[in-house]
Amino acid sequence: MQEEYQIETAFGVKCDKEIERTFFSGNLPFQKEKTKQGTLYHISDGDAFVTACVQVLLTFYKKKEMETILPKDNSPEYFSVLGALLSIEWDTEREELTRKLSQENALNLDGYCLFNMSEIKAAWRGIAQIGYRLYNNCENDEDKAGLLLYLLDLHEKRGRRVCIKKEGLFVGGIKTDVVDMCETQEENMLVNVFWHRPELIELEKGYSASKKVMDFLRRLSMMTISGE
Repeated sequence: MQEEYQIETAFGVKCDKEIERTFFSGNLPFQKEKTKQGTLYHISDGDAFVTACVQVLLTFYKKKEMETILPKDNSPEYFSVLGALLSIEWDTEREELTRKLSQENALNLDGYCLFNMSEIKAAWRGIAQIGYRLYNNCENDEDKAGLLLYLLDLHEKRGRRVCIKKEGLFVGGIKTDVVDMCETQEENMLVNVFWHRPELIELEKGYSASKKVMDFLRRLSMMTISGE
């Protein structure tokens, strides 16, 4: 008899959508039921269980923690900086959580984040506080773009070529799903682009967005993140 794994979340529709995207990408059958707290998923694949939990914790929960500190202003620069902050230590955090969650077979994500992630949440808040101070000291859009490039040059190895096309987001030439974390498509695109820590940003002619977003992306598409 196959072992059953369970994920419960009360984060909402976008979070549920990301869990299901993880399952669908592996063509894995699952069951879903509504609870008083939110949604309960049943799946028999342990790897998919861990992958979905880690993905959601390091996107939705990390973003929520950081947004309690960051000064949201709805500018393209803000969502780009948010994406860059989300990316910091992502690989290390993924490895750590994957190791820990591989010992679990049932997880309430809200409860796990509340009671088992105090150390990593403190690190998230520390990153957000640094981001807040730096962002708040920016006097203009050029300063914010400079901060963004600085954040992307921290710690992790980079080298990804990110292309924004009409058809979607391409990372290293491969079409990549855009995680639905924000209210609008433009906000999601910006967060996701910089979450992938690009070395070079390309903007295809067929892609269109609001003028402020297009102007911002055109400026950055002329730069390499290393400043070369």
